[in-house]
Amino acid sequence: MRPAKFKFLPALLILGVVAAASAQTPSVLDFQISGSPYHDILDTGAGSLLNYDLANDRIDFAVGSTGVYDSPLFCFDFASPEGVTLTATDANGHVVMDSVGMGADLGYDLAGNAISMSPASSVQCFFKSSNGTFGPFGKAVNPSRNSTDDGVTDRFFKDDFATYPEIQIEFTNLKINGSIANEVGSFDNVSVSPGDLITYDLVISNTGEGAAETLAFQELFPASDSLDASPFDASLSAGDWICIGAMFETFEDNGACPASSGTGSIRFQGISLPAQSQLVFEINREVTAGSEGVLNLYAGLVNGAGSQVESDVAEVDLGIVGEAVAMAFWNQPGSTVAGNLVLTDQGDPIEVAIVDANNNLVNSHNSGQISMELFNSNGFVAELQSYIDVIDGKAVFTNLSTQGLGLSAGTDYELRAVSTESFSSVRSQPFEITL
Repeated sequence: MRPAKFKFLPALLILGVVAAASAQTPSVLDFQISGSPYHDILDTGAGSLLNYDLANDRIDFAVGSTGVYDSPLFCFDFASPEGVTLTATDANGHVVMDSVGMGADLGYDLAGNAISMSPASSVQCFFKSSNGTFGPFGKAVNPSRNSTDDGVTDRFFKDDFATYPEIQIEFTNLKINGSIANEVGSFDNVSVSPGDLITYDLVISNTGEGAAETLAFQELFPASDSLDASPFDASLSAGDWICIGAMFETFEDNGACPASSGTGSIRFQGISLPAQSQLVFEINREVTAGSEGVLNLYAGLVNGAGSQVESDVAEVDLGIVGEAVAMAFWNQPGSTVAGNLVLTDQGDPIEVAIVDANNNLVNSHNSGQISMELFNSNGFVAELQSYIDVIDGKAVFTNLSTQGLGLSAGTDYELRAVSTESFSSVRSQPFEITL
């Protein structure tokens, strides 16, 4: 009995590259990567050309995508494979498989319109799983040999991406046009505009007591200087980067940088990172003109072959700011407001933001004023604060006082923000006032 397939990347497209000899496959063909002899763990949409370079024992293809860049895939081979190998690039032209060994011949399921390959045991691959989690192929679970449970294959392959605290990879220190984001350089709730120069660090750390001798890592991002030549709605320029390697305590050079500088995608293999040290890739890229939606960035690292080696991943996104179309409460009043001042649950002032169609803060908006009114179920109660200027896309209300209004405890109230510009008024979440 053949178990069910797991289809993780339905948007991927196989395209022809170059070859000494080629074979055309039907347009409805699926290309599948198998995680074990028991079932498939990756389906890549429809295929067009699969190319065989027989003179060099290579099979070449391109992994493509359209729209949002949210289907990452890349692999490393920790051996020197013999026989035919698989090489692949993504839609940006970045290498995502470099002469990867296959554990078996290509399989053809003509009735099912599918071809498949199984990576060699020395291969490690990263992808986004069926539940949206980005990580390496799942760790094997040993099922009972006598089990007749139809779900045994689900347990054999698991979307369970174990992380190891000794080896870490992360995106950090984000700056937009030279200004640090969120005051600490985090990517949380950050949006950018077309033409912005973004700089950030990709940091690889070894906090363990021993060296990581066989590190392989890659960063993926949608890359194009022009969206006319890109399948994605948002992209970054190829940009440039420098690498700095240092010991934690002494800051001395750890000698682990694979290159001092470079451009484009970051992908390296066979790196030895000493204990208690790190690599920092300082990256500069520009948001491509016309970008809209979301920019997705991914990175993964693994220290050798096998299912019990150290690995880690990083994943961040940046919303692309569009045209200002509405107001929104950037933070809400607490569900219960104590005393005479309306604040958030954390005691912070209420903020109203100017946002685009995707609810991104339009921080370039510096016009108009916003007033705040108080309502209950019977209608208008009072104007609490008037004509607050919009600065960097926000109006901040520090004095929403209800003193002297004779409000009733246990009654639901709400705030309504009213703009002097053409934006429609917006309502806050309801709250009660405790006197």
